[in-house]
Amino acid sequence: MKIQLTKRDLESALSTVMVCSTSGTDIYSNIYFRVEDGDFRILSSNGRAGVIVPVVTTSIDGEGTFAVESWRISKWISSVGDSALTFEVDGKKLSIKSDKTTLHFPCLGSDEFPFWDAVWEKASEQDPSVVGADFLSQSLTRVKSFVAQDRDTDSPQFAVTETFGNQMAGADATIMAQVESPLWEGMQLRIHGKDISTVTKFLKTAKKGDVKIYPSESETFIERADGAVFVIAKPPTEMVKRTLPSTVDFTFKVSKSELESAMSALLATANKDEDSMTVRFKDAKMRLAVETLANVNDVEVDIQIEKPCDSLPDVITFSPALLTKAIENTVQDELTFDVVVIRRDGELRGGLFRVVEKNDDSVFSVVLIWKI
Repeated sequence: MKIQLTKRDLESALSTVMVCSTSGTDIYSNIYFRVEDGDFRILSSNGRAGVIVPVVTTSIDGEGTFAVESWRISKWISSVGDSALTFEVDGKKLSIKSDKTTLHFPCLGSDEFPFWDAVWEKASEQDPSVVGADFLSQSLTRVKSFVAQDRDTDSPQFAVTETFGNQMAGADATIMAQVESPLWEGMQLRIHGKDISTVTKFLKTAKKGDVKIYPSESETFIERADGAVFVIAKPPTEMVKRTLPSTVDFTFKVSKSELESAMSALLATANKDEDSMTVRFKDAKMRLAVETLANVNDVEVDIQIEKPCDSLPDVITFSPALLTKAIENTVQDELTFDVVVIRRDGELRGGLFRVVEKNDDSVFSVVLIWKI
């Protein structure tokens, strides 16, 4: 088998394939090369996700599949100048010729590699969902920190992010982040929190183009415009879906930088690992307070009231860690907060704080639960 191509085309393909390559000595630490029906493709997998990338060639003779340890290919390609390359495979030996050298590498078998051709062929028969790679990557990054990646056993519904309706969301028991956009309508995408980083690495290789999403029963396929395909295992457990109140009781705007500064100063006086902060609203002020061993410290932040409410409780208590987490994932300096009061049988039970950030093509929000 003989393959001729340029270093530039090979290096471009390898930069994507390395997204799923692992270190070690098992089958997932190898890069797989396959020539079939006149096409040259490179594959890799880490056991949970995989990728196959077509490579532009100048000449192909023969068919077959072979593997090389990824660290060898990575180290070699970085040392080769920009030139034409020739791959020749003879049994268990790979020879690669550049303009100055001919080097020999051991070829490894590919029998144990989990090729996904049949599943991809079936999945690609359906109409895909289409979304911008950059938008999908940004959305996954925003919800990632709200997904409890280590709760596979006790609460797997909190370990995934998923699209449903017009939103992508991630949640645990006390907080939920969501990105609302019409682009999610009809999309079937469920990703484990542990895999979000791998998915976003692949999406970044697509630059600012669109990608197509094809779901199957146990996998999700993401196809780049040039034919590169990423496959990720679909978690069997759906994420927890919460129905949020359609109306809010109180809405205000506040400067993110002023709120962060006030909370930081206040928490510097709090007991170590303090997980309780109170807030009171009066006129156009938001008064935050924490208890210390010596006193109760408080600070005031100016707010702009958008929707007033006469029936707010005197004191609202919430976790400062959760509020910090909510606002640090926003990018705009002016934040909008919706406050929802929950009553049952006329008695106050608690409520929701929702930080809302509107963008040109989506709405990002974080909902956290407050208690009496």
